[in-house]
Amino acid sequence: MVGYKLKTLRFVSGRILLAMISLITITSCMNNSQGEKHLEIVQSLYADRNNLEKNLADDAIWIEAEGFPYKGTYVGYDAVVENVFSKLRSEWDGFKFSPEGYVSEKGQVVVHGRYTGVYKKSQIPLDVRALHFYSLEEDKIVRFEQFVDTHIVLESMKVDDID
Repeated sequence: MVGYKLKTLRFVSGRILLAMISLITITSCMNNSQGEKHLEIVQSLYADRNNLEKNLADDAIWIEAEGFPYKGTYVGYDAVVENVFSKLRSEWDGFKFSPEGYVSEKGQVVVHGRYTGVYKKSQIPLDVRALHFYSLEEDKIVRFEQFVDTHIVLESMKVDDID
């Protein structure tokens, strides 16, 4: 019975994420030059990871999802690199987020796409939908929040302890 409830919860969570993406995509539109500038800033992050440092506010809040292996709230570029990106580089082969679409409105940019990669210890590939939510002020990213089905991520990180 517990397994059934867990599977149902994951299914419902996935459906909610897809519904959020659809709703945001349908109801939002870009209608001003500031929105276009913010969209360009966020798009540049995925084109060249070195763009993060110059576009992130010094006191930016970076939130990795609850249940994600690097979960937490980090402040500023150095904390994000130390607690998230350095671990992704050292623990995964080819880990990346591939954007599939963007929505920009009123200082906020939502990016939906997929995480892919292979966890080094388990050699299990990852392919999961995710959502990145950015808030920008004065052309700087002041907040980032990640939404992802963390169960799928954790499943790819399972390592058998059998020798």
